[in-house]
Amino acid sequence: MLCGADPAQDRLRAVLDESYSKQPGRTHAVRCRLELRDDGWHARTTGPQGSHVLTSMLGAEGLGIVPSASGGLAAGERIEVELLPRAI
Repeated sequence: MLCGADPAQDRLRAVLDESYSKQPGRTHAVRCRLELRDDGWHARTTGPQGSHVLTSMLGAEGLGIVPSASGGLAAGERIEVELLPRAI
């Protein structure tokens, strides 16, 4: 983020199309693809999310933020997504 930039400009809310499980205690940034449908934005993970799985960044358009207090999210819940910059 640039100094003075509004971080809200780089975020949106999306419906999570699949469940995501985790242990409470840490915030997760889930690599995801986005799709705009008639009812708004939808997010789907890019596959395995382990920190060692760099291929999950391929095609990722955003990072879905799963709060630290959460034990995960069910399909159909809304998630905040931080958009990733696009390469030219």
